[in-house]
Amino acid sequence: RCRALVAKASLSQNEDLMELASCVIPPLASDQSKGGAGRVAVIGGSEEYTGAPFFAAFSALKTGVDLAHVFCEKSAGTAIKSYSPELIVHPLLALKASGADPKEVEQSVGQWIARIDGLLVGPGLGRDELVIE
Repeated sequence: RCRALVAKASLSQNEDLMELASCVIPPLASDQSKGGAGRVAVIGGSEEYTGAPFFAAFSALKTGVDLAHVFCEKSAGTAIKSYSPELIVHPLLALKASGADPKEVEQSVGQWIARIDGLLVGPGLGRDELVIE
């Protein structure tokens, strides 16, 4: 049914778009627990770029996901968290200058990623060598 809709969908027809969206977005149910409508993680955000990961995660919330995590540099965590209390902010990414062990950073982020339905990497990440690694 959805494939036929995609083939015939006209972007100018609201009915077609709403029907197409109903194929992609699962219905909300009152018996779902937190995370039942989706869990998304954004890996991004640095001292200079805090808006990009916020908008990416917040957009996911606005489209129906009910848990949005942002994994960012420590220096970006407070700013991103202050934009919205709905986001779960993990300031776990470390800069090369901090001397952090890349394996420890990977492990601390990795324990969360196993429980995520969708992952976006890059918005506002910056160019620090350790973060990119």
